[in-house]
This record gives sequence, C-alpha cells and structure tokens, in this order.
Amino acid sequence: PELAQTLELRKRYRDQLEKAKDSIITSVAAPGFPESLWTAILKHSYVDFDKLNGSHYSAQNEEEGSAAMVGPYILRLKTKSASTPVTTAIDWIHCYEAYERAVLCAYPHRDKELRDYYRMFHQLFRSYAGSAHIRLINLDRAIRNEVASNNLLKLTDTALFSRLREQYLSPDGAGYQASSSPAVRGTGSGSGGSGSGRSRTKVQQACRQWNADRCQRPEDACLYLHQCSGCGGGHTQLKCPQT
Repeated sequence: PELAQTLELRKRYRDQLEKAKDSIITSVAAPGFPESLWTAILKHSYVDFDKLNGSHYSAQNEEEGSAAMVGPYILRLKTKSASTPVTTAIDWIHCYEAYERAVLCAYPHRDKELRDYYRMFHQLFRSYAGSAHIRLINLDRAIRNEVASNNLLKLTDTALFSRLREQYLSPDGAGYQASSSPAVRGTGSGSGGSGSGRSRTKVQQACRQWNADRCQRPEDACLYLHQCSGCGGGHTQLKCPQT
C-alpha cells in the first residue's frame, strides 16, 4: 500500500510539477529546504546530500544572490549554493533531517520508513569507528540512489541493504575500496578525537532542532545534546532565562 501511494503521488506531482512545487514552497507548512532540490523530492528522485550540505554553509542562499547597479536599477542575480561533500556523521544527520522533513511534506505516508531508516543508520554510526563513517555515508548514497530508480523498493528493503552493505562495508567490496581512497576518506565522526566509534558519535554540540522545539527524536536517539545552545541548561534556547 505504501509503495502504491508513493507511485500515485509521484505521478500526480510529475503531471503538474511546477504547480506542485509552487504550492509547497509557498505553503506556511513548508520546511526550510533549498528551492533547487524540491524538484527531486517531488519526482521521488535521488537527492544529492552534498548540494544540501552546501546550502547549510553558503553565505548566500538561492534567493539572495548578488546585486549590481545598472543605471537607476538594482539587478539581482540568483546564485546556486556550492556543493560541500558530506564526510562526517554531523554532516549526514543535518542533511538527513532536512531531507526527511521535505519528503514528509510531499509523501507523508513514508513517516515510518524514513524514521526506521534513520534509526538503522544511527545505530551503524554508533557501531563503527569514525574513520569508517565515510563508508556508511557512501552506503546511504547507494541505497537512496537505487530506491529512487526502482518503484518496487523502499529505503528499509532488507535484501537491498544486505547486498549493498556487503559492497560498501566488506573489505573485499568495490565500494569499500573506493571509500578507502585518500581523496574520499572522511575526517572521522562529529566530535573528533580518538577512542571507540561509540564515544565519538554522540556529538558534543547542542541540537539546533531541539532548541527550536522541532526535534522529534528522544535524546538517546539523537546524535546531538538536548541542552540549551546558550547556557547549556536542560531547557531550550527559546525558554532560556538568560536570553
């Protein structure tokens, strides 16, 4: 039933893509998400997390761009956010949270699938050392790419995960060898330092979504600390007595 719902909504969006895109973007319920990537969301296509990550670090978003005086007029040019490679658990979770909100805006019935997929990768990040996280990120890329190109697959398809896990996490797998290249090797997990992968994957940084009253994950399932980003207290920044 869920796959059928996805196909039906996908067809509806593709038939009137620009209208559907404008409707979502102008909705008060629309999550913050790069306008250039909404087309991929609506078409159920692969979403490049490197581009999504770049939008987080870009000093100028797509709507601002650059400006120049032309006679008495101001000419504003839209600029595309730079692509910034996702190489750490921090990068991935930021991108996945934004991706999940956008997908649920267009395909609300996929809530359980998306949440189960997050939990699966959250556990993998906790189980592997930081130096191996780039392989998990590449595994995620491969899974989402295959799901986007196959109408019969979901992110939580166990046969798909087993096949690609062997390819990207086994030392003899082709994806494992590519991830071990110095050109694509990650710098470790979010909190850095040495020690086990488990100790490094709980990022010692306040959760921005929790501080904005938007994080739906319990503290033990979130990679970030549920504490005030201002004073470090047990309340959100919105309720901080020091602000």
